Amino acid sequence: MNKQEEKRNIERKGLKRQTKWILILCVIAFLDGMYDLIKSFIEIGELETIQRQAVCGKGLIAILLAFIIGKVAYNIKCGQIYIYKNADYIFYAAILAFVDNEITERLLDVNTGAVPMLTWMFLLYISYVFNIGVHMKEDEDLTI
Repeated sequence: MNKQEEKRNIERKGLKRQTKWILILCVIAFLDGMYDLIKSFIEIGELETIQRQAVCGKGLIAILLAFIIGKVAYNIKCGQIYIYKNADYIFYAAILAFVDNEITERLLDVNTGAVPMLTWMFLLYISYVFNIGVHMKEDEDLTI
């Protein structure tokens, strides 16, 4: 094995480790979303209807975001980085982050500041970059 192959193997091991941690964080986010859903149904008398629906919606969004990020991490782990699915998943994550921000600010009356807005804008930018990467990879594959 030459040095270049050894370097690739080390990079692959690092990618696998990072993917495992991302998937663990996705499971934690999924469980947090489930907790929010269960809490919204248990505290029926304590919360107003709008607040209960907002907490339930935030729980569903957390579950969906965990699933989407987990799918992207799994695709990357399998070596499918520049594919349309990943670009679409990241775009959907940006839309969900926007909806989560709006639920928090409008229905729960919590001022979140600029960070959530920057998060979904950054995710939109990353999805655009992934789309460009997919097109570049297709052009490269078609080039003889």
